[in-house]
Amino acid sequence: MKYLNLKSQDIFVNPNGYDKDLYLYGQQDLSIHPSLCLDKKYILYISRIEHPGKNHLRLIKAYELLPLRVKQTYSLVLIGNDCENAQLVHEYVQQSKYKDFIKFLGFVENKKMPSLISNAKIFVFPSLYEGFGIPLIEAMAMNVPTLCASNSSLLEIGKDVSLFFNEYDELSIKETMLKVLENKALQESMKKNGLHKVKQYNWSCHANNIIKLYEKDQLVQTSKTLC
Repeated sequence: MKYLNLKSQDIFVNPNGYDKDLYLYGQQDLSIHPSLCLDKKYILYISRIEHPGKNHLRLIKAYELLPLRVKQTYSLVLIGNDCENAQLVHEYVQQSKYKDFIKFLGFVENKKMPSLISNAKIFVFPSLYEGFGIPLIEAMAMNVPTLCASNSSLLEIGKDVSLFFNEYDELSIKETMLKVLENKALQESMKKNGLHKVKQYNWSCHANNIIKLYEKDQLVQTSKTLC
């Protein structure tokens, strides 16, 4: 609307989908492969390791602020390839006194992702901007409570499901994580809402919406021709 001078009635938002065959909670083997060396419960974030956009450092600092008993119970697991300024993230962790609690798994192939997500206690998405944020949907689909930043598409996707935090404030991230980790009733409510929310993120619906828009446009063009 701002840059292309479009009217709001000319804009149609067509949500992405997710792989329903792969992320199918409760109907597959979700045990974690021993090679991944995840020997305790964990908090999960999936994103390329990129600084500052993906906001790993604030998440790590927020994790460090958690009570020791919580860190001893839950590792922080980070999945994703190293990208721009990843060395800054790795260097920070190497200097942290809690480095043994923070695990980088690097690239993980798709077929292993459902088990890694479903076994997470919570999924945290602190990114400073997301055009869509499919991992948030995948976590909901795998029955995991989701927490995310208060920006961009995350506000729309996480609405009525996720707990939001200030992505620029480590204390806000820490307090939100702690709130969910220590409230089982809240966890169950978030899981239920997430499984309901993901039903709207369907590639078949996405394709049908495009077809409907095309057919609508054809009717408009035909009407104009007849006039």
